[in-house]
Amino acid sequence: MGNDNSMKLTQKNRDEVLQHINTVTEILPNIYLSSRHAAEDPNTYKLNGITAVLSLTTNLTKYPQNIKTKHFHVQDSFFFLLDQVLTESLCWLIEMVNSGHKVLVHCEVGVSRSASVVLAYLMMVNHWTLKQSFLFCKAKRSVVCPNPGFIIQLYQFQIKMGIKDTTENSLFVKGLLTQSNTLYREVPVRALWNSFLENGFSYEKAIKDHCRVAASASRSA
Repeated sequence: MGNDNSMKLTQKNRDEVLQHINTVTEILPNIYLSSRHAAEDPNTYKLNGITAVLSLTTNLTKYPQNIKTKHFHVQDSFFFLLDQVLTESLCWLIEMVNSGHKVLVHCEVGVSRSASVVLAYLMMVNHWTLKQSFLFCKAKRSVVCPNPGFIIQLYQFQIKMGIKDTTENSLFVKGLLTQSNTLYREVPVRALWNSFLENGFSYEKAIKDHCRVAASASRSA
C-alpha cells in the first residue's frame, strides 16, 4: 500500500508541474512566459491579448494568423552559447514592446530556454542582478529553472551589461547552480564554474577548456 500511495503522490506532483508548465504566466504587463503547448492554443492569444511570439525551441510551431513571430533555434544544453541569441532576441522584444505588442516568450516547457531570455530582459530593462531577476520571475512562475550553463551565461550577461555585482548575488548564483544541477545531473557544474572564473568570466572559453579536458581524458582511457 505504501508503494501505491507513493506512486499516486508522484503522479499528483507530475500533474501539478504539468499544470504550471502549460500556464501562461504574465511576467510583466507586456511579457508572458509559457510552453509550446500553450503557444499552439488560440485561446492563449484571445484571453491575454497577445499579438507577438518569440520562440526558442528546436521545433517550428504553428501560431494563429496575424501574430508576429520570431524563432531562434536553441538547444537546452550547457554546450549552447547564448550570446548571439540574447542580443538578437532582446532587440526584437524591445522593438515589439515599444510598438505596443504583448509578447509571449516560449520554448518547449517554459522552464529553461525561454526563461533565460526573459531573465535577461528583466536584467536589461530594470538594471537588475541575476538574483533580483530570478526571484522576481520565480515568484510569478514557480517552475523557472535554466540549465546550469545558461545560469553561468546569464551571470556573464549581467557583468557585460555593467550591472554591479555583490557577494550576495554571486553566492546566490552558486546556490542556483547547485539547485539547477539536480535537474541537469550530467552537467559538470563545479568544473565549468571554476573554468569560467579562471578564463575572465568567459563561458565560451570555459566550454572549450571542458571539451579539451574531456578529449584528453578520453584518449588516456
